[in-house]
Amino acid sequence: MSNIVGGAIGTGAHGSSLLYTASLSDQTVELLIVDGLGSIRIIQSEQDLQSFRVHLGLLGIILQVKFRTIPIFKFRAHNYVVEDTVLNAKAMEMPQITDQVVLYWYPSFQKVVVANYTRVGVNVPGTAHTNALIPPTSSSFNFFGKRMLETAQSTKSLQFMNFLQYISFLALFKTIPDIQPIYTENNLLVQNPAVGYYHQMSSVSCMDTGWIQCPWAHGENGARSLDNEMAIDIKDLPLFTKRVRDILKKSPAVFPFEGILIRFSGSSTTHMSLSQGRNTCHVEFYPLDRDNRYQDPKVGLAAYQAIMQSLLNEFSGRSHWGKSGAYYHAKEQLKRKLSPDARAAFLTSMTTFDPNGVFLNNFGRRLLGVSGKMDWDPLVIHCALLDNCLCSKDDDCARGQKCSRIETYPNYPVCLTTNPQRKTQLINFSWYTVYYD
Repeated sequence: MSNIVGGAIGTGAHGSSLLYTASLSDQTVELLIVDGLGSIRIIQSEQDLQSFRVHLGLLGIILQVKFRTIPIFKFRAHNYVVEDTVLNAKAMEMPQITDQVVLYWYPSFQKVVVANYTRVGVNVPGTAHTNALIPPTSSSFNFFGKRMLETAQSTKSLQFMNFLQYISFLALFKTIPDIQPIYTENNLLVQNPAVGYYHQMSSVSCMDTGWIQCPWAHGENGARSLDNEMAIDIKDLPLFTKRVRDILKKSPAVFPFEGILIRFSGSSTTHMSLSQGRNTCHVEFYPLDRDNRYQDPKVGLAAYQAIMQSLLNEFSGRSHWGKSGAYYHAKEQLKRKLSPDARAAFLTSMTTFDPNGVFLNNFGRRLLGVSGKMDWDPLVIHCALLDNCLCSKDDDCARGQKCSRIETYPNYPVCLTTNPQRKTQLINFSWYTVYYD
């Protein structure tokens, strides 16, 4: 079986919909596995499926997966711009009346790009595909883009970073030279609105060779980021956005790669699902790494760290199983991540299907609560730079930073730059005026 399918259900990969099942895991109706005793077993009871649908690699070897399917259909995708006041309340209504919706929030522009997807019949004309979320990039884009990004970060220039953010904002609904079009039929121009088959409009593919590659696959020009994602109760979205605005007023930062991404999924009975027991809002952002990710801090690092801690502590955020820094997968965080009943049921499945711990690893031991051992990148020097820890001393941060607190957030230790960028660089851009179609 493809490791892509096993991994996708194993970590609860998801899309964005409240009207339909947003997770591949929740569409699983049967699995064929090898358990920890070497026995081949068919998993099809609902009780067992509630553990296996997000198995985390701890329950056995997945040989086959059977999914619930429906006849193929097409999506009509339309991206448009609204004021970010929509996040105060209306954003919670959108996924309840829209087949699929994704929000790209740019706090410093006070704008949201709404990606609205509507189901249409297969006879509706259109063969577009998407380059959304993790688009492939050209060699020239990575060559120049990485150098511009490093220059902006090394000089602590929020204005330059904001310019790069502005380009990514425009690329969500307009054709931008040397950026792969968000929706397209000819791979050259953005088509917005656009119609295409569901699988081509909902996911993007990229290669590791050629002129157009995955963004991380360009050798020394490959782009890297710490993909941060937390799942919160959908009803907390307005208060969360208010918190982000307050943090950014006191410690400025920008989000140069697709802003703050907001997606949705309905309540799930799957034990380890990020949506277990609640309608969920998935909040995600990509702080782009420095050339030396182990020594040099990102511009806006303190704000990024405060936002993640706010998601965890104020909004009972659940970190995506395959994303975010190691701190958010520590034993203490795993204990509080899901309901006690769901956690207990999954741990029971671990002992039932793998009684001798054949598939057990340090992550599994942390989940069981028997060990706190972490698997860090051995090149890590300053543990807070990549969220392997929350800083407790200055050396946990980069040289030129101190472990401190943002004003009015005394419980959130963050890495503050001793010679910070000026807040005034984030406002009053004369070039910001955009005319929307």
